[in-house]
Amino acid sequence: MLAGFRAALSLSTIFPVRRPAQYDRALGARVVQTFPLVGLLLGVIAGLTAWVLQLLALPSFLSGVLLVGLLTFLTRGTHLRNLGRLLDGLTTSDSPEAALRAMRSSTVGYWGMLAMALALLAEIAAMGALISHKGAIFVGVIVAVSRWATPLLCMVKGSPIPRQGLASYLLGTQRPAFAWTLVVASAFMLAAGAAATAALSSVMPEVAVVLMVLYVALASKLTLYLRDRTIRIFGFVPEEALSAQVALWEMTTVVVGVISLAFAGL
Repeated sequence: MLAGFRAALSLSTIFPVRRPAQYDRALGARVVQTFPLVGLLLGVIAGLTAWVLQLLALPSFLSGVLLVGLLTFLTRGTHLRNLGRLLDGLTTSDSPEAALRAMRSSTVGYWGMLAMALALLAEIAAMGALISHKGAIFVGVIVAVSRWATPLLCMVKGSPIPRQGLASYLLGTQRPAFAWTLVVASAFMLAAGAAATAALSSVMPEVAVVLMVLYVALASKLTLYLRDRTIRIFGFVPEEALSAQVALWEMTTVVVGVISLAFAGL
């Protein structure tokens, strides 16, 4: 398990961890299983950073820029870059080979750049709003659980397995029970984070809690739709989709979190 955690860190963060000399299916399974631990580590860092920014009482947009900038640095921006690449591939109406070439081009196209820009702006604004409303705990939870949906894309028989590339070691390695347990845990953690933020701001948390649980159910369905859509376009779930899913969860979760707290009266 430790080897899987080190490999997951080397793949998804800037931390100086040596990459494995060789991947196989057994190591790939452990990598996916330890992605949630990487999420917890990043969540703790994000939560502590948000708490410091909260104490400094900086303007909310500036706080959002600093926090999202730190997260982008720690993750090398891989999830954002692959979100753009995935959109380029999904918007290519030619053959699967052409879609793969578009996705793996050295430059990001129009749709990819637009997706990256909108995701960054939305996340910066929403993170800043949470920080300015005593939401450091919620920020940490959101960053953590954004990595917990990855096993949904890697479930057994969920996708054809490509013959080469990192996805060939990760796809089809996870039991559905493990993936859905993480989804349920995500709903519980997000509901708790929303409740904590509402309590610190002296507003009733019930609406926020219900909305976050409903959001996780919808986001899980959309993750499975993304899996099926990539299979139709590319023939399998490419490795770019695995990290793009993280960007989508992180951006949408923080935006929905702000909306849910607004409905709660924050």
